[in-house]
Amino acid sequence: MLVGMSRANEADEGRAPPEEAPFDAAAVRAWLTDEVPALLARIDAHTSVRWGCMTPPQVVEHLEWAMRVALGEVELVQAVPDEALPRQRAFLRSAAPPPRELKLPGLDAPPPLRHASLDAARSALADVTARFLRDGCGDRRPVHPLFGPMDADDWLRLHAKHVRHHLGQLGLVD
Repeated sequence: MLVGMSRANEADEGRAPPEEAPFDAAAVRAWLTDEVPALLARIDAHTSVRWGCMTPPQVVEHLEWAMRVALGEVELVQAVPDEALPRQRAFLRSAAPPPRELKLPGLDAPPPLRHASLDAARSALADVTARFLRDGCGDRRPVHPLFGPMDADDWLRLHAKHVRHHLGQLGLVD
């Protein structure tokens, strides 16, 4: 599993890293651009979530925030030692899903909502996603707390895994 992610770390010590999963960047880009907005259009602010403490508007704003991190607009610090990064990145490149009750170090509770409505949050997410897909990170390597500095390809992998995780939380995918 991932260092700094969940309670299962001790049981995972000594196991081989997960096998790398095939990755189709073009398909992920199309999914983020076309399918994800259509799926998110099916929820409202009161849609029941399957797990976790975030409401649907908080989930959408959280996804927007993660895109802003990838663009370098929000700076985070690496929370794991450098020697743990190869195992962390092996997880990122695997088909293994993140644990359901994942909490990043330093993000214990959702922040206050920034947008006046769920529609505004969905629009902001679509805009920042389009910017990320158009611009990537440039020459920057924005830092993720669990995966360290990452290039645009690794951020795209993370967004695929992260967005799918939260769509599952909202009951929009299995």
